[in-house]
Amino acid sequence: MTISKATLTKVYTSDKDKNGVPFIAKASGRPYSKMSIKCVEHGDKWLSGFKGKENEFWKEGDVVDIIVKQNGEYLNYEVPKAEDKLAMRVSALEVDVMQLKNALARGTTATATPVAPQPSTNVQAARSVSGPDDFGQIVVDDEPF
Repeated sequence: MTISKATLTKVYTSDKDKNGVPFIAKASGRPYSKMSIKCVEHGDKWLSGFKGKENEFWKEGDVVDIIVKQNGEYLNYEVPKAEDKLAMRVSALEVDVMQLKNALARGTTATATPVAPQPSTNVQAARSVSGPDDFGQIVVDDEPF
């Protein structure tokens, strides 16, 4: 599984099939919507997926995170869940730690330059991030007591 960036060129959403019949989930009996996208990275091919809270506001020109899956001649996409993004970050950290351990074992110094993670351009992902930066810089004079 690879999370990749996609620059949207077309976004098409539908809650009905070609005959005008609403999409209804077989298991739950609830209605749903499909969302198909075209993006710079995949040219003129449509990628099919489902509309949800994570992608309901996507529009042309947005740069979004997606997971692309080949399904025969078709391409499907999924919106990565927070767990997917976290798993990718953990994997990258594991590789970095292993490289540092190997460098230490050889008695050499690591030559990698630390790079801060880039902020996501995905609005939903950005809203889910929390940390010290959310509060701005805290100065001793700012303490309420």
